[in-house]
Amino acid sequence: MHRSISPVPKSIAKSVNFDVYYPEQKKLPAGYTLDLRSFASPQKGVVIYSVDYGNGKKLVFSVQQKPSDSDIAGFYANHLSLHTNIQLPAGAAASGAINTGNQLRSLVSISTNTNAWILITGPPDINQSQLKQVLQAIVE
Repeated sequence: MHRSISPVPKSIAKSVNFDVYYPEQKKLPAGYTLDLRSFASPQKGVVIYSVDYGNGKKLVFSVQQKPSDSDIAGFYANHLSLHTNIQLPAGAAASGAINTGNQLRSLVSISTNTNAWILITGPPDINQSQLKQVLQAIVE
């Protein structure tokens, strides 16, 4: 259900077999901007884009086909063992942190109400109340 005209380029939206969720700009916290030029599909079955904020900081969104519930549970067990569950309009989210090599990153996983799985990474020091506002702004 589209509340506004989708910022997702039609060529990208048509190239995948899942819903591409994105945060509505008008619902983002002050200083947060959906980068309309960042939408890309670097590999088959994945759409990425970013939300920029602060001084050069960004949240990177990756949307893909939703795996099985057991695959998502396994991902949480292996990569997001300490997380907070958040119920969103878009679906069930888990928010925590992940160590990517030698760098700690904040990570949010959203198992949507439809056929998509959203992973969002960002700086570990992101303001949690602003992050939650970004999550609440996500629509399909």
